[in-house]
Amino acid sequence: TICPTVREACGLPFSSRNRRLSAPQRHLAAQFAQIFQQSLPIDAIKHQLEDLNIKIDYLVDKASRRFVAVWIDEVRLIDNRLL
Repeated sequence: TICPTVREACGLPFSSRNRRLSAPQRHLAAQFAQIFQQSLPIDAIKHQLEDLNIKIDYLVDKASRRFVAVWIDEVRLIDNRLL
């Protein structure tokens, strides 16, 4: 069953992991969410995230969806979206 991702106002998916983010990390996570939702090629997204010193675990397109996992310090965030 496919259902929409519930998101915070900043675009970050709701997750219990978000509680582990400090205020500066939360700001960075919001930037990650905004960048990830853009309709850009993967290389452009990677470049923008790397410029923010966000460590990318994976960023792939598969079966009409884009999947991502990143590290903001010790907190791993995941997301996906329809292409």
